[in-house]
Amino acid sequence: MPREQEVDAGSQTGEIAPKSSRRERSPARVIAALVVVAVVVVFVIENHENVKLRFWFVTGHVHLVWLMLVCVVLGGLAEFMVRRVVRMRVRSRFSRLRRHEP
Repeated sequence: MPREQEVDAGSQTGEIAPKSSRRERSPARVIAALVVVAVVVVFVIENHENVKLRFWFVTGHVHLVWLMLVCVVLGGLAEFMVRRVVRMRVRSRFSRLRRHEP
């Protein structure tokens, strides 16, 4: 797929310059990704011990890292749903206000 091109605003001749791609990898992005991977690896290694889990009527032993990751995922899903509900309510209010404008 060819890259999109845009007219260079700084050029007086109207030359067409290739549009910069967001997928270009800068050294800072690579370093940041490596740091994140290292933190995740250390997190998993440090939290591999078994813990006793009691939740309502369920009792069992799980690795602490899995328990923490499940909690993070459930928290992220809850945040996503709350934001979605708030966004829907805001849109609903704006649509009602537009209908009542003279």
